[in-house]
Amino acid sequence: MGDVDLRTIILADLHKRKEAGILQSEIESIFGFSRAHVSETLSLLIAEGGIMEKREGRLLKRVWLAEYFPYPIDGVVRISMLASSEYVPFLSSAIAVCRSRNMTVRVRILKSPADVMDSLLSGSTDIALAPFYSQIIYSIVTRRIKLLSSIASGGSSIFSRENDESGLLGTSDTSTMIILSRYFRESLANDVDIYEDPHDGIRALESGKFTYLTIWEPFCSILRHRGTYREILKYSQVLGENPCCVSSCRADSSNRAISLYREIVNDYARLIMQGPNHSRMREATDLLASEIGVGPEIILESLDNYRFAADMDDSIILKYMDILNIPVSIRSIQDMIP
Repeated sequence: MGDVDLRTIILADLHKRKEAGILQSEIESIFGFSRAHVSETLSLLIAEGGIMEKREGRLLKRVWLAEYFPYPIDGVVRISMLASSEYVPFLSSAIAVCRSRNMTVRVRILKSPADVMDSLLSGSTDIALAPFYSQIIYSIVTRRIKLLSSIASGGSSIFSRENDESGLLGTSDTSTMIILSRYFRESLANDVDIYEDPHDGIRALESGKFTYLTIWEPFCSILRHRGTYREILKYSQVLGENPCCVSSCRADSSNRAISLYREIVNDYARLIMQGPNHSRMREATDLLASEIGVGPEIILESLDNYRFAADMDDSIILKYMDILNIPVSIRSIQDMIP
């Protein structure tokens, strides 16, 4: 096999292994390449930035795809999040603060809150942007997550086909969507279907497969522009001004990292106090637009449907827990904040 073949094999295998990575010696034995050939190919991939390596003991080396490297990377802040415009202002602040420190922000958009939180716990993510509910549950269960800031309230709704009052409800499996869906229907056992991609959810509503669709921004704005669907339940009617999503980091983050994250949160607080600053948010908007296949102008427009907030303290957590009727001690709540 040629170099291209070995590169392809290594990258494909690392993608499957994710945060587990693979030992260099395993590449040699599993795929039957010589030590010299594997070493040369890995050196090229590392130089290109596609993979990362770390020694395990004196003789062994383990390698990972860069996006799954489960250790801090000097000069880089890795942010994982869902495909939501809610995170644009926070992401803008992260980019600005990191750039002022000659650091780079790498963004991963994942399919579910569980994927985001698992990546944080694994070490391949430095800051997680995900629904409040998911963050609380992971924090309580693992004791390894600290909440940094609120992000925003609002920004999601249930839409229905005109003059159609019965039929299938489509929802993603994200916690906020499930809360809205549960409020709309007491039981989610029947007449409910799950979609993974919001574009698929919209297509299912348009085709008539779904009668109702629970969805978030910027996809709510897309449906409003279509003008053929009724917006029958908004986030504010169920959860008021309680945050939909929050930011978090690992509890074992270094003091230096925590200081950086707090600087990002402080910049975010200043940014949202100024009101929508579309020019400053343009870079983050364009990044999200290219990743999720939605026009940047729709994303900017959708920001008006959020109430952004950066504060985070035990009273905010306690209020949210009361709404969800989840019993938890004050000590546990206080332990969620760095």
